Amino acid sequence: MRAAFLVLIIALGAPVSVSAQVQACRTEWEQHDGGGIQTWGFDMGDHGAIAEYDYATIPAPYGGGWTAAPSGQSIDYNLNDNSTLCGNAECRYGGEFTYFKTHIYLPPQFTFTEAWVDVTVVDDGVRMTVFSDTNPTGVTDPGGYAFLGGGVSSDLLPYMTDDPYSVVVLTHVDDCCSQSYIEGVDFFVYIDGRPEAVPTDCDLWDDDGDGWPEAGGDCDDTNPLVFPGQTEVPNGIDDDCDGVIDDGTTAFDDDGDGVTEDEGDCDDTNPNFSPEVEEHCDQTTQDFDCDGCIGDEDPDCGGDCGAPDDDDASDDDDDDASTDDDDDAGLNADDDDTVPPNDSPGGCSCLDQSLGLLPLALFGAGIGRRRRRD
Repeated sequence: MRAAFLVLIIALGAPVSVSAQVQACRTEWEQHDGGGIQTWGFDMGDHGAIAEYDYATIPAPYGGGWTAAPSGQSIDYNLNDNSTLCGNAECRYGGEFTYFKTHIYLPPQFTFTEAWVDVTVVDDGVRMTVFSDTNPTGVTDPGGYAFLGGGVSSDLLPYMTDDPYSVVVLTHVDDCCSQSYIEGVDFFVYIDGRPEAVPTDCDLWDDDGDGWPEAGGDCDDTNPLVFPGQTEVPNGIDDDCDGVIDDGTTAFDDDGDGVTEDEGDCDDTNPNFSPEVEEHCDQTTQDFDCDGCIGDEDPDCGGDCGAPDDDDASDDDDDDASTDDDDDAGLNADDDDTVPPNDSPGGCSCLDQSLGLLPLALFGAGIGRRRRRD
């Protein structure tokens, strides 16, 4: 008995860079025992003849009744010499169908060119069917059969590319009382020209319902607001799953100087500008330390940018030292621009005493007027 081959190959383009690993992914093989022996009452002539599958009814791929196959990786179903057809159906006059399925996720970020599965050996025959949202009732390529004593290859990609999720079901037929098996099934992809087995130790289920499983790059499959392509917002979370938190927002340090826009960086495209750098005092147009003052006007450089108008006097708002340092504009404006207290240490008003010794005419002549500085 010769081995039959059905190779499933998927060629991929270059992956997209995201924090979660993007990869083709599948579930382990599951088995369904079907509806028991089916008889058709005549000799099909060939083991695993295509016409035999007219009597097969594939169980609902998303329904119940599926259990783990003997091997989740390679099926390895083998009844040895215990075919159930013995004493129940004449050879090729009836058969028993056993079904095996695997769920497949093909990341939409990749470009696929071909699709194949490798069945190492089968008795008596096998057929491959693909189910998806586009093909809910299943579709089988006309060449998608393997027969006892022969081998076949079939490209299933035309039936898998419209949806990221598909289910591949292998229908195995035992049509004679002797042996019954399907063994050594491998699932392959081609990535950048290299063949690799599609892993089963990955997560292809979209747990949070945002349309992206972990295998598709979802870096937090518990949060429906986090997925590849999501708009990044300044929240301390990698919303778009590109491996960088808050990138493209004001909370991200674009120029790598250690300060974000939210932290006061006035030019986050240039590491020479931030509140952490020293002002350039020879500058007349740029503010390097981001304090709102241009270099030669910065207080750090002896400038008066941002200096307060101490008493907000209306007659001199620029603190011009040539007129009045603090714009007090009041009585007794001396070199320090301070006003003496009303009460002397002795408890009297020194101003009152002075005024009492002077003629009223002098007072009216302007003793209380503001003294001009030389």
